[in-house]
Amino acid sequence: GSRPRRGQPLGKASDVWTHLRARLAHSSVEEFWILGLDVRNRVQLEMCLARGCLTGVDVHPRDVFRPLIRAAAASVIFCHNHPSGDPSPSPQDHDLTDRLRQVGSLCGIQVLDHVIVGAEGFVSLAERGWK
Repeated sequence: GSRPRRGQPLGKASDVWTHLRARLAHSSVEEFWILGLDVRNRVQLEMCLARGCLTGVDVHPRDVFRPLIRAAAASVIFCHNHPSGDPSPSPQDHDLTDRLRQVGSLCGIQVLDHVIVGAEGFVSLAERGWK
């Protein structure tokens, strides 16, 4: 049980991996999660926004940011899994992340990271320079 409780800070992608690995790494469908954080990076909101099929999940920016705005989140970390086990980001992952970062900056909610989880490990788009 190393899952952060509400109010526990999440700093790095490895914290997110530890936090969601048990839930996501071996899931057979893709799930898209948001972790809404306060100004000290403490988890205020955690929810699965979408569950998809084997090949992907549909995520719309308005659905992503509505609960974050309601929760007065200062920032957000996105996390989703690849049921294939390989956490390498797809072109769609990059496109979605770019769109969400733009919307976040308009809403005043900073997108800190998008962590992709697979049975073989995780990839942090922020730590890769968002490329």
